[in-house]
Parts: sequence; C-alpha cells; structure tokens
Amino acid sequence: MSGLNGLHDMFGADRYFCVGMQVYDWGTLSQHHRFTFPRVGHLITGPSGAGKSSLLDAHSALITPPTHINFNAASRDGNKKTRDRSFVTYVRGTWGQQTDEASGRAVHQHLRSGSTWSAIAETYETESGRAVTLAQIYWIKGAGCQPDDVHSYYLVADRAFDLKELDVFVKSGFNIKATKAALPDVFFAREFKAYKERFCSRLGIERDLALTLLHKAQAAKNLENIDDFLRNYMLDKPQSAFDAAEALVSEFENLESARRQVIEARDQVALLRPARDAIIEKKTALVQVASVRDLEQGNPEFVVQLEERLTSERIGQLDREISLAKEQEDAAIAAQGPLNTELIDLQMRHRGIGGGDIAAKKDELSRLEDEQASVERRRRKVVDAFNTLGWEFPGSGTIFAMQKQNAVEALAAISNHHRTNGESERDQLAEQEIDARRAVEKLVTEIRAMEGQSSSIPGADLEMRARIAKGVNVPEEMLPFAGELMQVKKSEEAWTGAIERVLRRFALTILVDGDDQRLYEDVTAFVNANNMRGHVVYLRTTKNEVHGLRTSPANHLVHKIEFKPGRWDQWLKNELMASFAYQCVGSVAELRKVERGVTREGQVKHNSRRHEKNDRYKIDDRSNWIMGFDNAEKQAHFHARLLEQNKLHGEIKHKLAAIDNARSAEQAKLVPYATVSDADWAEIDTSPLVQSAKLLRGVIRDLEDGNEELKSLEARIVELGERLNHVQKERFAHEAAAKRLELERVTLAETLARLKRRVPSVLTPAQLEGLERAYQAVDGVLTLASLPEMVLRVEKSLQAQRFQHDRTVAGCDHRISSAFQQFVATFRNQAGNLGSGVEFADDYMAMLDRLENDNLPSFLDNFVNLLNNQTWQHLIALNSHIVQARKEISERLDIVNDALQSVDFNVGTRIQIIANDKNRPEVREFRTELKEVLSNFTAESAETADARYAAISKLVRRFAGKNDIDQRWRDLVLDVREYSGSTF
Repeated sequence: MSGLNGLHDMFGADRYFCVGMQVYDWGTLSQHHRFTFPRVGHLITGPSGAGKSSLLDAHSALITPPTHINFNAASRDGNKKTRDRSFVTYVRGTWGQQTDEASGRAVHQHLRSGSTWSAIAETYETESGRAVTLAQIYWIKGAGCQPDDVHSYYLVADRAFDLKELDVFVKSGFNIKATKAALPDVFFAREFKAYKERFCSRLGIERDLALTLLHKAQAAKNLENIDDFLRNYMLDKPQSAFDAAEALVSEFENLESARRQVIEARDQVALLRPARDAIIEKKTALVQVASVRDLEQGNPEFVVQLEERLTSERIGQLDREISLAKEQEDAAIAAQGPLNTELIDLQMRHRGIGGGDIAAKKDELSRLEDEQASVERRRRKVVDAFNTLGWEFPGSGTIFAMQKQNAVEALAAISNHHRTNGESERDQLAEQEIDARRAVEKLVTEIRAMEGQSSSIPGADLEMRARIAKGVNVPEEMLPFAGELMQVKKSEEAWTGAIERVLRRFALTILVDGDDQRLYEDVTAFVNANNMRGHVVYLRTTKNEVHGLRTSPANHLVHKIEFKPGRWDQWLKNELMASFAYQCVGSVAELRKVERGVTREGQVKHNSRRHEKNDRYKIDDRSNWIMGFDNAEKQAHFHARLLEQNKLHGEIKHKLAAIDNARSAEQAKLVPYATVSDADWAEIDTSPLVQSAKLLRGVIRDLEDGNEELKSLEARIVELGERLNHVQKERFAHEAAAKRLELERVTLAETLARLKRRVPSVLTPAQLEGLERAYQAVDGVLTLASLPEMVLRVEKSLQAQRFQHDRTVAGCDHRISSAFQQFVATFRNQAGNLGSGVEFADDYMAMLDRLENDNLPSFLDNFVNLLNNQTWQHLIALNSHIVQARKEISERLDIVNDALQSVDFNVGTRIQIIANDKNRPEVREFRTELKEVLSNFTAESAETADARYAAISKLVRRFAGKNDIDQRWRDLVLDVREYSGSTF
C-alpha cells in the first residue's frame, strides 16, 4: 500500500486530511506563515529553536480544550518542572530571560509588547474537495502578561480560510462584532465547547476522547515500551479517584469526631453505671436497715406478747399436771391403808411369840458394833502415828500416857522453831505474787479487748462505747473515738509520746455525727438514763470553722498527724487547728517563746501561765498510747510485756512454792506428834466393846434357835414393810410434785396478771410477720424456759443483719465515691464543680440519665448518620471513580485498536493492544476490602456501626498516611493505570 491509493483504502473517500497550517505572530514565528501538508504525510525537521514545537503546540491548541493543553510536552519529555510555554508567551513572542540590572530579578524577553494579537489555523480537505478550516484568535490589550490578560475567539469555516481575511479584526481594534459582520459565512464561538462541537461534527469525530489521545500521542518522544506509552501518553491519571480518596480522608475527621463523642459518652456511662448500681443496692440496704430497726424496736413488745401467750399456755398445762398429780397421790393413799393394817397385825403377832425381846437386843448389838468401828478408826490413826515416829504401840494405858507426854513436848519444841524462822520472807513473796498476778491479769484483759477489734482505746472505754452503741441500736463504727481516727506519722514517731499526752483526753472522746439529730438524741437519752460505770465524754461534731493548714506554723502539732480518710478527717483537722494549736518545740527556750507548745520530753505549755508535765507513766511507754488506725503495734508491745510479766510471776511463784514445800515437809513431821498428843487411851481401847458384843450375840442366838414361826413372821414383816415404804415414797413424790406445780402456777398467775395490766404497744403487720419469721428461724423449741435464750439469739441475729446491711451501705458508699472519683479524674471538665462524695449522687445520676437518654443516642445517631450517608457517599464515589477510570482505559484502548485495525502491521496482518490484569496483591486486597466495606453497608446497630467504622478506618488511615510506604500504596491502588499491563 502506497500513496493516495493506500490512504484511500485506509480511511475512505470521505475522510478529512490536514492539508495546511497558518500562524500569525505565534511565538517566535513573526508575521504570517503558511505550511502545506501532503496527504501522504509530512515530516517537520529542523534544529532546536527552529519552531517545530511551536507548530505542534498550534496544532494542539486548535483541537485540544485549553484546560488539557500541555505545550512543548514532547520537548520536555514528561518533565514535571514548571511549564515554560503558555498562550501569554505565544502571543507575546517570549524568547528568553534576562536579569534586570536594577532589581536583580529574571525578566522575560518578548518580541511583542503593548497591545498585540496572534492567530492560528488548519485546513482539512476530503478527496471530494470539501474543506473545513479551524482557526483561533488571541489578543492582549495593553502591556499585560498574565493568563487573564489573554482573550480568545474560536472560528470554523466550511471552506479554505486565509488568516489575512482577519485584517478587519486588526483595523477595528480587535472588534469581534465587526469581524463577524465582515465574515458572515464563518462560525464564531466564545467558548471552546461550542467550537469543538462544530468542528467535530464537520470532521466526523465521534468521541472527544480521540482529541485527548491525539494530544497525548503528539507529546510522546521516547517510547521504550507500550505500557509507558499507554500510561504516560494515552491514559490520564485518574485524579477523580485521588480526589475522592482525599475527600474521604478529609470528611473522615468529622466521623472520627462523632465517634469520639460516642466513645466519650459511653465511657462516662460505663463509669457512672456502677455508681447507679451501688446507689440502687444502697437504697435496698437502707430499706433493709430500716426494716431491721423496725423489728428491733418492736421486739420488746413482741417478747412481752410472747411471754403472755406462753404463760397462759403454761398455766393451762400446769392445771392439767396438778390434777394428775393429786389423782396419783389419792391412789397412793388408798393403797397405803390396807398395807398398814396388815403390817400392824403381823407386828402384834411377832411380839406375842417373843419377837420384841429379840428386836431390842438386836438394836443394842447394832449400837455396840457401830461404836466399836468408830474406836477402831481412831486406834488405827494412833497406831500409824506411832509407827511413823518409830515408837512401839503400848499395851496398857499407863505406858500410853508416858508416850503421849513425850509427844506433847516434842510438838511444842518444833512449833516454836518454825514460828521464829522464814515467816517474813514468805509474806514479802506473797505480796509480790499478788502484784505480779494482777499485772498479768490486766495485760491479758487489755490484749483480749484489743484482739476483738483494731482500736488502741482502753478496754473500759471500749466497753462503755459498746454499751452506748447497743443501747441506741447503731454499729460501734458510727460512734468512733477521736483517737481511732488519728495517728502520729511514721516520720514523726519521736513525738508520739508528747503528742499522746497533749491529745489524750480528746482521743478518748466519742464523736457523734452532728448531722444525725436522732442519733444525738438517742445517745444523750441513753447516757443520762444509765450508770456508765466510768467517765464518758462525747462530742457532737457540728460544723467547725475551716482553718488553712498552709497558714499554720511548720511545727504545728497537726502537721505531725495523719488522719484516717473518710467522713471525719477534715473535721478533725479543723478541730485540732482550732483547739489544739500547740507547736512542737525542741527546747525549753523555744517553749518560752511560743503561746502554746509541747517539748519532746512531754512538758506542755497551755498558755502563758499554765504549764503541765504528767510523769505518772513513762513518755515512751507504748502501753499507754491510745491513738492509731489499728492496734497492731500496741498488741505486739503488750504481748512482749506479758511475756516479761509472766516470767516474773513464774519466778516469784517458784520461790514461794519452794518455801511452802519446805514448810509442808516440816508440817508433815508434826502430824504424828499431834495425833499422839490429841489421843486418850479410853477412846482407842476396843477390848470392852468386843467383849460386850460377843455376849449379846450369844443371847440372841439362843432366843432364835428352834422358833420357825418367829422366822416366818419376821420375813413377812420385812417384805410388807418394803412394799409400804415404796407406796409412801410414791405418795410423797406426787404430793411434792403437786405442791411444786401449784407454787409455779401461783407465780405464773401473778406474772400473767401483771402482763395483762400493762398498756400494750400496737405492732404493725410487718413487725408481727417479721418477728414471727425471726423466732421461727432460731433452732429450738420456744417455751417459757427457753424464751430468754431465744430472745437473746434473735436480738443477736437482728443486730448481725443490721450490721451487715450497714456494711453494705458503707461498701456502696465506697463504690459510689470511687466511681465518682474516677469520673472526676477522667472527665474533669464534664464533672465541673461536682466532687467525688456521695452527696453529689443526684447530680451524677441526672448526668447519667441525660447521657443514656439524650446525649449518647444523639451522638450515636449522628455517628451512624455520618457513617451511612457522608462516608458512604465518599466510598461510593471512590469506587465509582475507580470503575469509571478502568472503563475509560478500556474505551481508549478500543479507539486505539479501532485505528490499528485500519493499518497493516505487516503485509496482511493487523496488531491489537490487549490489557492484561497484573493481579497485584496490594490492589487485590484493596478491592476486596473496599467490596466488603460497601456490601450491606447500612449500620442497623451500634455494634454494626463500630465494625463498619473499624473496617473503614483501616482504609482511611492508609490513605492519610504520610510515609513513603503508604504513599506508594495509595498511588498503586488509586491509579488504575497500574492495574494492568499491555501486550500485542
């Protein structure tokens, strides 16, 4: 294929060919120039600066929208440096730069200054001779050199057009109207769009994209591969995708801000909800405390009613038992009569046959045998004493009298020796033992009192406090001693003894909450009505004046004390500042200078006149220290002292035991002498009694032998006597039981009458039901006998319940305060003037209600709305721009391939550009993530919104990344030109 025939075969007879170009004052091409192009093609050559690029730029200006023109692109070969050619430089004929001698700045050098104009034109013709000319006029009025100073007009003529025909334009002073009137057959347009539509319709150009591709192809200079050509010259960078990503990043800040509001509101709700739970639990516990208190108040009346009921029931039971006992007594009396009659009859018959004499003699024999046994016992003691002394027991009264005199003399001598030796030493040890034992008992009492609690307050004072607390039905924790809430700082331990002396009386003071009017009234009434068995001081803690710690001297006593955190600490600080303004001084000289002070040795100056030093106990004696949050150190000190005191007591007892053992041994030696000295021979001689008993047994034996009737009557009398004795015992038992029961009934009747005379209190149904349950819950059978024990156990149970509920209230207060404290620490601005105390609960709960019902739903709605609308629209736009950019690439390749199908690559062959997906992992992952984010995007719940936000945030953060890796990734996934390569 060659020449016109080839072109005719390639494009057809109706295709337009560029046959000529004209320029007038275009760049460095001054005046009018005309170039003719053969239809088979034209090669423009020449040295650098000859004007080749100027002609190509004129061609680009005629067919390319001004916003897309890239002048001199081929010469710059895609260089991104500042462009050096524009419509201004072409109209002015700019040819270089020179340095201004006056200012030292670079100044453009122009061929044309002042008002000037330029024109360019191209003529296209078909084989049939139809012609179309495209022309453009540019002009500047005055000396302006800015882009806005350049004016333009676009012309299309359906014929060959000569730029010389524009003389009227110059002569009319750049008057377009005059020019239009002079050239009625020429189309004039102010905007490129109308101009483009005109010439595209005339030249048969169906796609605007073809013009852009032509301009880019024209800019190509060095084509190393097809991919570079397509990417850099045929395809535009998809700026809309980059803009959409930038808009997504920019608008994402609003979404992030909305999410921060949601998270902050959620965090606030999360901090306050535990407080609300604790408040609800506290209210329940307070109701339970009130309920238990109500039961405790009703219990005394309930106990009286119980006692009345049980007493009445017991009286009824006693009536039945008394009746039964009397019936049993009557039955025994009835059975006793026949037995008595029969026994009397048998006894009369027994006496009639000699039984009376035998009975009298047997009684006499029994008396002799008893007396003989008594004498034998006395005789054995005396014989043992003789054996101990090593003496032979005498056989006669005379010899016994001599031995007895010897024993009396020996006993007197030994006793006199004991009286003159060892008594004074034992008496002294006995007194020491008593003192040591009392000291041990006192220490044990104190230790036991401390082991039951953490207080260092003396046991007697604790017992008084316990009585008051029980009397007014409150836990002891509600009546603290001041000393339990203060302790000397570890760093100031050397001052403990002195400070204890100054504050001892105050430390032993019970604090009564001044805001609790009922508690104050109850304590006052109880103390007044009861013997406290000791000295009790209590202080009503009304609001005291706040004194600044910073204004007090550095050596003020209050700075050496730490206070137990809680409801009393600030009050105690204020009280010490106001009432105990003592300065801790290091010397007597300093003590003289201060108004009130104390030395480390314990001397106290109360005012200018009164001074005091109490050395009744050592200043470093820890056993007398009473201040402290706990008594661990004091317990350890008391245990150490107890060990020492036990050791001392043991040593004294050992010495005393040694003396007593020695004395016991000596006393044991005196016993035999005393036994002999106290005895008389007549009292230990058994021979007369033995002889008399022997004779009496013989007489009885003679009377009984051979009398069988007498033996039978005796056996019958014994048996009948035993039966009668049994019946009498039963009678007496029933009689005693009836009397005992009657006495109990009289007592109970008096009690019942007293109970009925009283004015009863009215118990509520809740008190009756609750107390019934309380007594039923206690193990055991409820009777009058068990009632006191049952009452005590119920009282302890109710008290334990109340204490447990009080502890629950205290625990809830701690949880509430902790939650508020954490809220203030985390959200200081939102908390405003609110503190962390439970007194701010209503304000915090109102805040929580607003957060849950107003703020959080509003913030969440805003967040979800931004996510579902604004962010969604940007994601849709981003995806659409990417899809559209890929579509445009396909369309441009279709244009190129359509043209390539019209040209032989080799004889009889055609080539086609095929786009192959590079399947880059980064692009594939990005497309997958974007697809997942866009699928089912609408967030129907907070959880779904959070999940969507997390997925979007991951993409946005990469788009917003400033490091090289993120920027390369962004260019890769947004520039669809990188998605694919090309092959032929």
